[in-house]
Amino acid sequence: MSKKNESIPLPEERVEQMRKIAQQNFSRWNEILMTGNAQEVAALYEKDATFLPTVSGEFKRGPVGAEEYFEHFIEKNPIGRIIKDEVQIISPVSYLHSGMYDFEVGLTIKEKWLMLDSVCFGNKTRMENGK
Repeated sequence: MSKKNESIPLPEERVEQMRKIAQQNFSRWNEILMTGNAQEVAALYEKDATFLPTVSGEFKRGPVGAEEYFEHFIEKNPIGRIIKDEVQIISPVSYLHSGMYDFEVGLTIKEKWLMLDSVCFGNKTRMENGK
C-alpha cells in the first residue's frame, strides 16, 4: 500500500507529457464551453465524475449534473484562464488537474475568441491589438 501523497515514479518526459495533456484538455474544455452548448460540455464528464462548480456551492456528479450546471453558467458567456495549476500524477495513465482559474464573463463572441487565442496559444499581441 502506498503512502498518502507519495509520487508515482515516472520518467520526467512522461510527467511533462501528462502536464501538457492536462493543459490541452483544459483548452479543449474551454473551447467547448464557448460553443454555448451545455450538452457538449457535459459530454466531457465521466458518469462518476464529481466536482464543485465555480459559481455554485452545489456538488455535481456526472454528465447530468454537469449539464444542469452549465446550462446556467453558459448564459454568462464565460471564458476560463488558468491562474495557477498543479498536475498530480495518479498513475501512469491518469492525473488530477486542479488549480485556480479566472473566468471572464459577459464577453461578446469576438472578445471571447480573441481571449481564447491569447489564453490557449499565448498570442498576447494579437489580443492587445484586437486583431
